[in-house]
Amino acid sequence: MSSNRNLDKDNIRDESNLLQIDPSSKESLENTRLEGEALANARASLSGDTQPNELESDVDMVLLLEQKQAVEAEDRWFAKRERIHRMAETLLTELNMRYEQLTMKAEADVAETKLSIQTEQMNANHEESQEVIVIKPTINTELLMTDDMTKRFWDILHRVNGLLINEEQFFGYFYLQMDHGIRYDMPSPWGVNIKGGKYVLYANPFLLLDAPPDVMKDGIKREILHVISAHLTRTNQLYGRFHKQAIHLAMDMVVNDYLEYLDRDAVSVAWVNARFGLQLKRFRTLEFYAKALDAVIKEKPELFIPIEQSDNAVSMEFDPFDEHSIWEESDPIDAEVVDQFTERYINQSKRGDTEGYLQSLIDTFRKTRRSMPWYFYLKKLMGKVASGRKKTTMRRNRRQPERMELSGTLRQHKANVWLALDMSGSITDAEFHQALEQVLQIVHVYSHHVTVVECDNAVRRQYRVADVKDIQPQPDVRGATEFSPVIKLANEQKVDLLVYFTDGKGENHLRAKPKGYKILWVLSGGHSDLSVKEPYGIVKSLGVVEDDERQDIDEFVRMTSRSGFSMANQEYVP
Repeated sequence: MSSNRNLDKDNIRDESNLLQIDPSSKESLENTRLEGEALANARASLSGDTQPNELESDVDMVLLLEQKQAVEAEDRWFAKRERIHRMAETLLTELNMRYEQLTMKAEADVAETKLSIQTEQMNANHEESQEVIVIKPTINTELLMTDDMTKRFWDILHRVNGLLINEEQFFGYFYLQMDHGIRYDMPSPWGVNIKGGKYVLYANPFLLLDAPPDVMKDGIKREILHVISAHLTRTNQLYGRFHKQAIHLAMDMVVNDYLEYLDRDAVSVAWVNARFGLQLKRFRTLEFYAKALDAVIKEKPELFIPIEQSDNAVSMEFDPFDEHSIWEESDPIDAEVVDQFTERYINQSKRGDTEGYLQSLIDTFRKTRRSMPWYFYLKKLMGKVASGRKKTTMRRNRRQPERMELSGTLRQHKANVWLALDMSGSITDAEFHQALEQVLQIVHVYSHHVTVVECDNAVRRQYRVADVKDIQPQPDVRGATEFSPVIKLANEQKVDLLVYFTDGKGENHLRAKPKGYKILWVLSGGHSDLSVKEPYGIVKSLGVVEDDERQDIDEFVRMTSRSGFSMANQEYVP
């Protein structure tokens, strides 16, 4: 099963960029010849062939020392990979032999079982049974690797991660914090999920050991990029918008853009274009790719059929349409909790400053974590007022009627939810329409009353809405922004929850304090700061989500107000 992999300079991209020749330039050819002679001299000196008296000056000595160091670094670079390659090749050969032996034994056991069943049937019926007996041979995967083989496998992975620590420390230290396991049934070399409040990184030895060391290394990076891009939790948010396979393929397209060493079957933009006849460009958003693939799936679903593995217990072939199935085995954990321990992983993995796309991703993750979708908090607040009962002093408490200070309750209470709309020009009609759709979807579950309150430095108008079509055109009034008039009126009309859409620029201190309700401040226009020092509630960004095929990556990097994120800060580094 193992392919003959050669780790020479043709297959491994040498970062030293030595001996690059420009055929159009005689000067370049001459420089290349001199560099080659210098390297040859350096190697000769390492072997003791160069005598000290051959050096003409101290400058030659310094140059020779530098050349020696370059040669030694290059040799170490190749030696590490060659050693990993040989260890992996040997272990894979042994693993395949054991698999064949266990398969033969399983098939023999099945044949013996069939014969036993047929004999019993013939004895019971006194005639040959016509029933076809189907028993699929299965092997015990616990016997695939001996203790020694398992130890050698983890040693290989330790060495692969050593390459990461030497070259990209963040990913190497992130790997060390994760739990690790072996999954023979996984249709991909690597896979990750969440178990027991930790990230667990799994490896399929059959698929992993057949890859070059740098492909193994970048495979670790791929899974970590999925983690810090929140892809494991983001999938559930996108299932209602795009086909499941379109989402998972798009996620791989996004993260694989950042990897240098890929398997030929890896899901990249080039792979997708070739397989499905598309002309997608690199460094686009997850939503952009998912939308394009979703259209292809609807038109040609036969192109997205997962590979049928010959053995359910052992996956011998990479399946791009099923490689993330292990995500669905994650423990059911609240997305906010997942973000908390992901933040801890990130903090403990950083050693010094991080740059480029990685720092952009970390910044985006942190911004997103601090600014969960505002409607996420609306659901939580709505749950607190959606009890179906309202406290009242007009009735005694049923549990302790003798205590007059305790309030009773009224049945079938419909909460009074206010949506205050700042008309000072900070939020567009399109933004408010989309935000109102979110509110009505949530409120509809509880059958509460929703009132739109238009305001600037005073309350201009208020009206009930049950549907987006009930929204009235905004009056052409553009005054300064003051929050206190709305809160004062809300106190008078006994509001249960106030959602205030504004750019956040108003007074510093509220003249009226909310009585008996919380305020969810939703800031528009990319603003993140509220002028009020004590908000009496939660402050979140609006984060309207739009599908914009024309949006290039630079525009996307600058956006900080999207719902969730998906490898948001994709930054091309030439």
